[in-house]
Amino acid sequence: MNLSQNQDLIFCFDTSAFVDIHRHLVRLIPELYPELDKLFNSGRLISHKIVFEEITTRSKKPDSLTKWIRPKEIFFKDVSLRQALLVSEIVQKFPTLIHYNKEKDDADPWLIALVIEQRSMPDIFSSLQDFAIVSAESGFIANRLPAVCKHYSIRHLDLPEFFKANGWSVNLRTTNP
Repeated sequence: MNLSQNQDLIFCFDTSAFVDIHRHLVRLIPELYPELDKLFNSGRLISHKIVFEEITTRSKKPDSLTKWIRPKEIFFKDVSLRQALLVSEIVQKFPTLIHYNKEKDDADPWLIALVIEQRSMPDIFSSLQDFAIVSAESGFIANRLPAVCKHYSIRHLDLPEFFKANGWSVNLRTTNP
């Protein structure tokens, strides 16, 4: 399938994608946040409440990523019973997908469960929707998010593939010092 500008594809973002965009890309591409806002508002960019909790901080002086994400909480889907059952199955099959001694839940199995749940529910205007999980994780490491996505027939995109799927390109220009 050609990923270029698939208008039906819904992107489910992992924490790593938000963090990498914030740390490395927004300063270079200031138009990126407004473009992500458009995807959020059109329903083409979603994530999970657990990702929201990983990103946001309760600090009295939150970082700029937290400030940008907080008003978008509505686009971060809640935990459901079906997801909880799916997460149990996913973690049994792929125990290294999570870190058992972490204080908070790892988002990866929840993202997979969210996509499995969401893609089984038809949209009001069309048939079943197409989803891709977007993360900064390498596809070369066994039993990590990209490999588990493949097992469940979920498309996984890294950030360059996400840009391509939206028809975005970055042009290098030389500016005068």
